[in-house]
Amino acid sequence: MSLIQKAYAYIREQILQGEFMPGTLLSEVELAEQLNMSRTPVRSAMSQLESQGYVNAIQNRGIFVKEVSLKEILDMMEVQHAFQRMSLRVIVETGDKPDLAAMQAYLDGQIEATERVDYFSYLQHFFKFNRCLIEASRNSVALQMFDMLQDKMLRFSIVGYKKTPHIPHFSASKISRSILDHLIAGEYDEIGEIMDHMLIHGKKRMIELNLMKL
Repeated sequence: MSLIQKAYAYIREQILQGEFMPGTLLSEVELAEQLNMSRTPVRSAMSQLESQGYVNAIQNRGIFVKEVSLKEILDMMEVQHAFQRMSLRVIVETGDKPDLAAMQAYLDGQIEATERVDYFSYLQHFFKFNRCLIEASRNSVALQMFDMLQDKMLRFSIVGYKKTPHIPHFSASKISRSILDHLIAGEYDEIGEIMDHMLIHGKKRMIELNLMKL
């Protein structure tokens, strides 16, 4: 791993985990000292992160961790729902189910992360569980787009969790369990209803979290 890759991976991970919250001013000097390298690879890493929407460079002010807007999140949830529905249609038409063993493992990961109160790990397993559904579509473009969406959704969720620790956040495991049970039983209409409910409930929750952060 090059120094640029090392700096990029570290800063990105800190942003995803909410250690660098939106609006945080990032110091190239401090980051270089923490990573035991010069400012040059840190600066290159920052350029990559800016091009990918993680940070925002403001002239004469510095580099700040970028906000993920509520509108972006709601739009991404609509797209994710469309991918899920498409995948469900393919499953029904072909009879080819997703990797149920992998989905069970990711569900177990959600439950274990809940017990550890590790929200970052919980979200990672939740997104991987849903990725298994998208994989069933055999649509590589949809899968690539789904992967691109997850970072922003993860960031928004982590920020919401850190700013609203007084409300319940570990709530999707039961939904994942229900989806998996219906997949095993071949009860696809029920899965579609769950997906529709997830979209409606998820958008409502994101709006509530956004209001609580104000």
